[in-house]
Amino acid sequence: MKKSKTITTLVILFLSFIWGSTWVAIRFGLEEMPPFLFASCRFFLATFILYVYMAGRGLRLPKDWHSWRVMLVLGFFQAADYMFVFWGEQYVNAGIGAILFATMPFFVVILNFLMAKKHEMTWTQVLGIAISFLGVVLIFADDLAFRDIAYLGGLAMIIAAICGAYISVFAKLHANAIHPVTNTFVQMTMSALLLGLLGLITNDVAAFELTWTGAIAIVYLGLFGSAIAFVLYMWVIREVTVIEAAVIPLLTPIAAVVLGWLVRDEQFGPRVLTGGFLILFGVYLVNVFASVRKFNSTPAKSPSIERI
Repeated sequence: MKKSKTITTLVILFLSFIWGSTWVAIRFGLEEMPPFLFASCRFFLATFILYVYMAGRGLRLPKDWHSWRVMLVLGFFQAADYMFVFWGEQYVNAGIGAILFATMPFFVVILNFLMAKKHEMTWTQVLGIAISFLGVVLIFADDLAFRDIAYLGGLAMIIAAICGAYISVFAKLHANAIHPVTNTFVQMTMSALLLGLLGLITNDVAAFELTWTGAIAIVYLGLFGSAIAFVLYMWVIREVTVIEAAVIPLLTPIAAVVLGWLVRDEQFGPRVLTGGFLILFGVYLVNVFASVRKFNSTPAKSPSIERI
């Protein structure tokens, strides 16, 4: 029992590291390739890996229209999610991108309150949303005059977080009967196709040159950041409580900040660090603290977590 607990803890830490490191990998890839074609290559590789996994497990795609409608909606918003992430990270560093995207849990709370028939929002979550919003304002403090395009990168991360939150809430409400692997396969296929089409239309195709750095970034993001991490996460949410899974959105941006500093020498001033702390503390109140209270009163399933 103790050995099993140690293994799940190590897997949670590994997942947090992987999803934190993907922000750094995206920054490396963007130095070599245009954003949308880069993102499309990542998803084509991840789709191929998932297809092999599905074939090995004998998994089939659903045949009913309701399931396909749900998967197509989720696929569209996933494509939008990563469109904003890959475009926005051209203008913000990996750590700030991960911190701003960490606002997703409180958008989940807001959208769930608006979309679900049973409205649930505690005062602790309201306080967490307010604190996180203050952190966002603090990070954007120097850009409120809108003189620098960097603020657009930050706004893109916030919009991506909203798209990710919509995916989580919509999937929770409508996708419970769909196998998670086939659901993710369709979403990734749509993302690969839509981002590829967008890249062919808007990106300079002639500027797409697959270097070793770009190839390594694509393989790392497709294999580790998507396929392997997804399979591990599916295992984790069967093994741990909602409280243990809820720490992943807190650890991921911390990993991104540390790796960005170590690998890319990204610098963060006191204002950004303070804003990042407020955002993560707000996420703790919204996601972890609220989960502790709910877990102590009624059994709860692990939360849906958006991957990057």
